[in-house]
Amino acid sequence: MAPDHLTVRAPVRIDLAGGGSDVTPFAAREWGMVVNAALDRYATVTLRRRADRRLVLTSADLGVQETYADLGAVRHDTPLRLLTAALAAVGVDGGLDVYVQTDVPAGSGLGASAAVSVALLWALQRLRGAVPDRTVVADTAVRLETAGLRITGGGQDQYAAAFGGLQALHFAAGTVVRRPLAVPAATQQALAESLVLCYSGTAHLSGAVLAEVMALYEAGDAATRTRLYTLRDLAATVEACLLAGDLADLGALLTANWRAFRAFHPHVSTPAIEQIFALGAAHGATGGKATGAGGGGCVLLACPPSRRLALCAALTAAGFPPLAFGWDVTGVTACES
Repeated sequence: MAPDHLTVRAPVRIDLAGGGSDVTPFAAREWGMVVNAALDRYATVTLRRRADRRLVLTSADLGVQETYADLGAVRHDTPLRLLTAALAAVGVDGGLDVYVQTDVPAGSGLGASAAVSVALLWALQRLRGAVPDRTVVADTAVRLETAGLRITGGGQDQYAAAFGGLQALHFAAGTVVRRPLAVPAATQQALAESLVLCYSGTAHLSGAVLAEVMALYEAGDAATRTRLYTLRDLAATVEACLLAGDLADLGALLTANWRAFRAFHPHVSTPAIEQIFALGAAHGATGGKATGAGGGGCVLLACPPSRRLALCAALTAAGFPPLAFGWDVTGVTACES
């Protein structure tokens, strides 16, 4: 029996290497690879049936509410277009209250918009009494954002939100092959203890940056193609290190990924991001990268566990307090309500 209300959550992620190589047309014409990890920070969607046919959509993060007379009246050119696109794709029979909230900063570069899409698609399917399929939900979320709303991006965020865990994703010819990484528990703990995540203070600009990168690729720019090859090669190296339980070169690999991506576009880095890297270097960090496509958002630093407290204190004093996190291993799931 379909419920009258439910709450669903989906995790955000950190991308460890390869982000950008999952974006079409590169990923469709050649192939790309990303290694990422789902965090225990979430996008949460709550649905409640209404007695009338109105759709009332609320985003706590944006401070925006949109009300539509029925499904036929929804628009896809508003701040809540991710929600309206999902509603139109799945359909609803009757009125609905939709409430969305995430527990990461706006524009964090952690894939929050994809987590929202995945959580809402999952919730709408459950509300109809269906048993959702994780791969179908992830693929639908990708299609809604890239083809439906014409947002330039890849597919790594949606797969992290749908499945959780540590994973390697291989993108080619419009298909995605997912490899969940059987990383030993001790290595997972060591990885968490070796990473520090903080917000740079400004939202990221992923769509605009990635659109320009792919325009250069389509124009045949050799340097852009080479950097995309570098990113996917680094993803393969990071995967091998994780599976081997060897984190010695993690900082250097994050930095190599960052340098390759930063070279794409002058707006990938910001003064705040560079300040965070400088603070990291001065307090024991061995390397790092901005999450997502940069241009703001979060920065991920690697450091020896023995230097973690000093690094966190320095970041906090400078106005970049670290975001606590652990690993999510379940992916999208309905919550008790």
